[in-house]
Amino acid sequence: MSHREISQQHRSEVRFCRRLLESSRFREETSLFVFAGQRHFLRALEARYDWLRIYLCSRLLNNPAIRVAVKKLAACGVDVRYLSAEEYRLLDLEPRASGIAAIAKQRWVLPESIDFQRQRLWMAISQVRNPGNLGTLLRSATAFGCDGVLLTEETTSPFSSNVLKASMGAVYHLRFARVTIQWLKQVHKEHSAAIIGTTPHADNCLDALPFEQPMIVFLGEERAGLTSEQLAVCHQQIRIHMEPSADSLNLGVAGSLFLHEIYSRRRTRLCHP
Repeated sequence: MSHREISQQHRSEVRFCRRLLESSRFREETSLFVFAGQRHFLRALEARYDWLRIYLCSRLLNNPAIRVAVKKLAACGVDVRYLSAEEYRLLDLEPRASGIAAIAKQRWVLPESIDFQRQRLWMAISQVRNPGNLGTLLRSATAFGCDGVLLTEETTSPFSSNVLKASMGAVYHLRFARVTIQWLKQVHKEHSAAIIGTTPHADNCLDALPFEQPMIVFLGEERAGLTSEQLAVCHQQIRIHMEPSADSLNLGVAGSLFLHEIYSRRRTRLCHP
């Protein structure tokens, strides 16, 4: 198949995928995202994401189980496009073509649907723009039993390609909700959930965390941290105790330590009531 034939048959698909990959506004408008790779496909399949379209290249894909899964999805009405190697590579979604890619619907929950008595640990993130930091936080959230992530203004989307890669598939097993500061102010009144502000200027350290009650761990921008307005909605401010010679921790590391501390103490309480 010539490059001209590929472009005639396939250029609209390529253009649509590239816009989803590169434009946060387009992802927001469509509520879709695009990904490639076996790990991501399997994680999205496990989490029962809704598919818009699946791209499969049998010549490049070396996983028979994925071929079977795609065949079953096609039988259920999912739009599956079987591509040649040249067509697949033209999508240009990954450095090394795996042979499996997809467009899926983003998954968000409404803040008012959150049940803090059953989903007792959430992470709130504000103005975190570094995809690597956000991906690390999402991996830790999955590892340490976080029920979901609350995103405030100007935070990088968890469905951007760089965050998807950095999260190593953790995105697919977390709940996400968009919230405002005003909504956070009402959380404690309506749900008795404690909002814990993370700041190096706090008097209390990690051992003061009120780990037994429903909790939201609030993380701010990478350099400046939480603003005074954001700290004002927190019921308690906590810092990580460090050696005096240490300046600060990377946001992904700091947030992971908070989540691990809560996870460890809750597990200890369950094992030794």
